[in-house]
Amino acid sequence: VLTVRWNFLDCDETKITLGTKNFVLCIEAADSRIPVETLEKATVKLREVLEKFCPGTYKDFIVDVSKVLEWEI
Repeated sequence: VLTVRWNFLDCDETKITLGTKNFVLCIEAADSRIPVETLEKATVKLREVLEKFCPGTYKDFIVDVSKVLEWEI
């Protein structure tokens, strides 16, 4: 998992290359006042860019950790 706030921790083991087959990108609300709709819009925009430049199969979903602590990726 790569995050915006932890870029300084990225290394060879976490970088995405031409040989990458699977990866997970997370968008999270750092504050509970951020509406779910904002996350949904950001997810749609990210997916549109990824599909344009990285053809493949994508799965996206919103997780509410106050209700669900386990999910299948």
